[in-house]
Amino acid sequence: MNIQYNTILNNNVTISYISVNSEFGGCPIVIIPGAVNSADEVHAALSEHLPAYHIIISLRGRGKSSSPESGYTLSDQASDIQAVIEHEKIQSCVLFGHSIGSTIGIRAAQNFAASLKAFVVGDFPPFYPPYSNTWATQVLAFSDAIDITPTAVNGIAKDAQYTDVLDELNSLSCSIYAIRASGENSLLRPEDAAKLKELCPRCTVLELEDSGHEMIHDNPKELARMLIEITQQG
Repeated sequence: MNIQYNTILNNNVTISYISVNSEFGGCPIVIIPGAVNSADEVHAALSEHLPAYHIIISLRGRGKSSSPESGYTLSDQASDIQAVIEHEKIQSCVLFGHSIGSTIGIRAAQNFAASLKAFVVGDFPPFYPPYSNTWATQVLAFSDAIDITPTAVNGIAKDAQYTDVLDELNSLSCSIYAIRASGENSLLRPEDAAKLKELCPRCTVLELEDSGHEMIHDNPKELARMLIEITQQG
C-alpha cells in the first residue's frame, strides 16, 4: 500500500489530505469525512478494506488541516474539496461524502461536475443544518474523542445557515447513489430515502447492512466493497 500525506494552500488555509494507492491510477474515490472527522480517522478505518486508489480530505479545522479564525460557511468548506481536485488535476473521480460531508461535497461538485463519474451520498439527506451554539457546546464536550479544533466547531456554528442542496444534487449529470445505514440511528431513514428517490429519480439507494450512521467505522469492509463496485460501474 502506497500512502502519501499531502498539504496544499487554499486561500492561505492549509488543507491536508491522504492519497492511497495512487500507483493504481485510474478513477480515484475521493472521500469527504463527516462534520467533526478527519482524513486520518477515515484512513485508519478503511485502510485494510479499500484496495483502490482513493484520496481522503481533512476539511479546514480537522485533522492536520489548519484552522482559520473565520471562514466556515458551506461554500468555504466546499472550496477545500475543489482545491484538492484542482491541485491533483483529477479528470474523473467518484466523490463520496459521509454524513454532512455529502452536503459539502454536493456544493463543491458544482465547480468540477465534468470530472465526476459518480456522486455518493453517505447516510444524510441533501441539506446543510443550521448548527447552533448548543450544538457546538455538545460537540466540544467530547473534544478528546474528535479530531476538530474548538475554533472550527465554533466557526461552523457561527456561519451555519440551513441550505437545501437538492437542486444542486439534481443538477449533476453523473451517476448518483445514496448509501443508507440499516441501523436505528441512521440519518437517512427509510422515509428520507424514499423521499430522496422521489425528488431525485436518478438516485440509486443502497442499504449498508450491520451499520449505524458511523458507517465508516461500523462496517468498513462492506462499505469499501460498495464504493469499489460503484467506481467500476459509474
